[in-house]
Amino acid sequence: APADLAAIASIEEQRDTDHMWPILLSQEGTIIGAGGGIPAQDRAAAMREAERLIAAKRLSADEARRHRALLAQLQYVGGTLLAHLPDDLFFPRGEPVRRSEAMALPDGSEGRFEVVYLALRTTGRDWLGEAMREIVTRVGEEEMRAREDWRLEPA
Repeated sequence: APADLAAIASIEEQRDTDHMWPILLSQEGTIIGAGGGIPAQDRAAAMREAERLIAAKRLSADEARRHRALLAQLQYVGGTLLAHLPDDLFFPRGEPVRRSEAMALPDGSEGRFEVVYLALRTTGRDWLGEAMREIVTRVGEEEMRAREDWRLEPA
């Protein structure tokens, strides 16, 4: 992460995912219920750090208000898109799951936040073998990507 965003990145890196459990599966193995989303204290810590960064920029009151509105929108969009696991995660169909949201930016332009999950079966089996999650942020012609890959192997 860029130096000025290191504190926010650290919050994400240290986040505990135990809150996601238990996960309730249907008879077909699809997810029909899961634990909570991102813990409120983690969201609050990230928002406090983002507010501190806005205050440090010494923006006009109007610019600061627009940035805070964007933060609120990012919190909503990020929370709704990142907190959901694909329903076929443990017994994947092999089709990517895409979720996308548009965001109005402080300068009046539009950005887009997209999450793509792809889960693949273990060779010769029906259950999860590997998965990928990619997060794409687009503003105008600029695009930033972050990707996580997981592989399940016998211990």
